[in-house]
Amino acid sequence: MGTGSLASLDVERLAGRLYRVATLYSARRTLEKDMGLSAREASAVLGALPAARVPEVRPDAPLDDPFRRRRSGDFPFGSGRYSDGSFGVLYSAEDEETAKIEASSFVLRRAQERGTTWTLHKWLLRFDLEGDGKDLTPFTGTWPELTARTEDSYPTCQRLGREAKDDGLDALRVPSARRSGGVCVPVLSRDSVSNEGDRTPITITADVASDSVSVAP
Repeated sequence: MGTGSLASLDVERLAGRLYRVATLYSARRTLEKDMGLSAREASAVLGALPAARVPEVRPDAPLDDPFRRRRSGDFPFGSGRYSDGSFGVLYSAEDEETAKIEASSFVLRRAQERGTTWTLHKWLLRFDLEGDGKDLTPFTGTWPELTARTEDSYPTCQRLGREAKDDGLDALRVPSARRSGGVCVPVLSRDSVSNEGDRTPITITADVASDSVSVAP
C-alpha cells in the first residue's frame, strides 16, 4: 500500500462543471478582526444566521481563497487529503450530491468532537474546470488510501498530490471517500477554474444523538 507513482498514467484533458460546498461570509473578517471574537465564537455567530445571508463580496473569493497563503513558512496553505499545506488545493466534486456528502461528513465529525448537534449555513458553488490532469478513479486497488476515511491515509494521498503539482498538472480525478461511485476533483491550479457565480444557500445539520446529517434544501 502507498507505493507507486503517477508516472505511468496518461495525462488527460479535464473539462466540465464542478461543485463545492463552502462558507462565504464577509462578516467573519469583521467579527474576528474588528470585534476580536475567536474563530469559534465567530463560527457560532455565523452559524446562527438565517439562510438569507450575504456572501463574501469579492467575486472570485471562492476560487481564490484555497490558493491564498494563510501563514508564512514552508506550509502556508491549509493541509488536507491531497496537500500537506505546502501548496493550495481547491476541493470539489463532479456532482452536487457528492459535494454535499463530502462537506456533511466534515460537519458531523466536528459535531462529534463538540459533543452536540451543530448547524452550519453554507453555499453550494458551481464553476468550470479546464486543464490537464490524471484519472485515479480506477486505481483504488493500487491506492486504497484514496477512499480510506481516516487521516492515516493522508500521507499517501498527499504524496500523489505533490507529484501531480510538481508535474504541472491542474487537477486529479479521484474516487470519493464518502460516497460510493462519487468522483472528487482536487484542483491544483487556480488558472484552471473559472465562471463561479451560480450559488445556492444550503444548511447542514449534524445530529450527534442519531449520528446523522441532513442537508436542506
